[in-house]
Amino acid sequence: KPSPSSIADTTMSDDGSGDEAPPRPPPQSQTADTMLQSPGGKVANKLTPDAEIRKLLSKCNQRMASVRTMVDENSGHLKNLRDEFRNLKKQMTQLSREQQA
Repeated sequence: KPSPSSIADTTMSDDGSGDEAPPRPPPQSQTADTMLQSPGGKVANKLTPDAEIRKLLSKCNQRMASVRTMVDENSGHLKNLRDEFRNLKKQMTQLSREQQA
C-alpha cells in the first residue's frame, strides 16, 4: 500500500500514464540548522544552535527584567492607592460622625 506522501508525489504525465515525477526536496524549515538567504541572494551568517539559544535566553532575561520592573512599579502604585483609600475612608467616617453630632 503506497504511503500518502508517495501518492502526493505521483503525478499524471501528459500521456496519462501516471508515471512518477521526480521526488520533491523536503521543504526547508526556519531553524538554526538552515542558512537564511538575503533578498540579494547572499547567504547570511548562520548562528550555531548554542549561540542562538544564548541569544534567545538573553532576550528572555531582558524581557523578564522589564516585567519585574513593571510589577514593582505597579506594586508601589497599589500600595499608594491602598493607603489613600484608607485615609479617605477615615475622613468619611469622621465627617459622618460630625454630621450626626
